[in-house]
Amino acid sequence: MQQKVFILGASGNVGTTLIKQIAQYDQDGIKNINPTHIVGMANSKYMFVHDRGLSKKLLLGLKEKKDIKEFLKEKGEKYSNNEEILEKIKLYGYFGELIIVDVTADKNIVEFHKKVLSNKYRFKLVTANKNPVSLVNQETFDSLTNNHGIYDYNTAVMAGGGVVNEIRRAINAHDIIQSIEGCFSGTLGYIASKLEEGIAFSEVVKDAYEKGYTEPNPWDDLNGLDVARKLIILVRTAGYNVEMEDIKVEPFIDKKYAEVQGGINDFLKAIQKEDKNFSEKYKEAFKKGNTFKYVASMQKIKGKLLLQVALKEVPLNSQIGSLKGTSNITVIYTDIYKDEPHVIIAPGAGLEKTARGLRDAIADMIPTDFLR
Repeated sequence: MQQKVFILGASGNVGTTLIKQIAQYDQDGIKNINPTHIVGMANSKYMFVHDRGLSKKLLLGLKEKKDIKEFLKEKGEKYSNNEEILEKIKLYGYFGELIIVDVTADKNIVEFHKKVLSNKYRFKLVTANKNPVSLVNQETFDSLTNNHGIYDYNTAVMAGGGVVNEIRRAINAHDIIQSIEGCFSGTLGYIASKLEEGIAFSEVVKDAYEKGYTEPNPWDDLNGLDVARKLIILVRTAGYNVEMEDIKVEPFIDKKYAEVQGGINDFLKAIQKEDKNFSEKYKEAFKKGNTFKYVASMQKIKGKLLLQVALKEVPLNSQIGSLKGTSNITVIYTDIYKDEPHVIIAPGAGLEKTARGLRDAIADMIPTDFLR
């Protein structure tokens, strides 16, 4: 049996990498129990669906983002809203087992996710886009994620690290999550590691920006909100009812830098004022055998849930303190694992790992009675 998929956000970085991997590893002709078969794709303007899907030969020719954009423009058709995509897919006779893969960064796509799962279409959905499960209230989160087996958001946090699935396994075993602590930003992890080397803060941010690690505006990383969104996903997955306002978020630097006007050079110049502060902060920490990492945490204190995202002083030889570069880490204590926690370390950045994580999720959705 083929796993039929439609990729939304196909001409983006993750979409392009996913298509490459499917063409190389998952298509017919390769010894594979259930080859993935792309039946269609879309970017923000054009969509393409075919009753026989896209051949391996065609997919292997779509090597770059520009190739996919050109293909969609030439062979596809314009659309104005995402439901048109679902109607088109349904028109071609795809129903039930088809998997929609969301690799966009769309912040307003949650209603589309609901429609994908609705009785009208009854498709499945795999998402690397964290927004539909982090920018929504608890009720909406539950309505999507309670659909085990047809809705997967494992790659929304730590890409291919599998932390969402690890928490789900604990919950399924009635092993209550007592605490979650980790570093969920490859960008901020990289910055913290370079600060340990004694490099000036403004130079580190400039370096991260030039390497493409940061958002176009580095403040969108430094404000900590992306980390907070990942924390809320994990805490909700652990079975706790929380909203974003329940998390105390302390930015990597003072929130006054959100007001810096101008372009990247203006921002880099403004944050030079923090160079001395970080240099002294790290030197003092080193004297105590400590360092600083940007940490997200959920703890239970006297029965009350405490959620925090902040730059935290931690021992250099601890699991979190020894983290280097863009790697992410999650440390999970449960009722059963109260002395030896679950520790998951995974790359915090990497298109190949994210694409592999998506392919894992797609493979997990195939019903066992269909396996050959």
